[in-house]
Amino acid sequence: EHIKSYIDGSKMVHFPTRKRVFYFTQSFLSVCVLLMLALGVVFSIYIIRFTVEDRVGIVKAQIMASLLNSLQIQVLNYLYGFILKHLTDRENHRTDTHYE
Repeated sequence: EHIKSYIDGSKMVHFPTRKRVFYFTQSFLSVCVLLMLALGVVFSIYIIRFTVEDRVGIVKAQIMASLLNSLQIQVLNYLYGFILKHLTDRENHRTDTHYE
């Protein structure tokens, strides 16, 4: 959408407040869902660790939990990077400093 500039009267691109608030809220809720996902995965890893501890021993269960934890860090890092870059692009920041 274009509006008249307040300074010199030329056309300038305007990003409606309602749309900006909608995108910001959507981004915030997405981050909350991703945070809950991360907490759920970590919680599941601990449940798996304590479940298999009796069968394979404490040391092997800890090693398995550590490997699963490092795997989930890498997977969620990739997922976060992909999703959050997309959400940040949609917010239509005015300057590069705001974007970063």
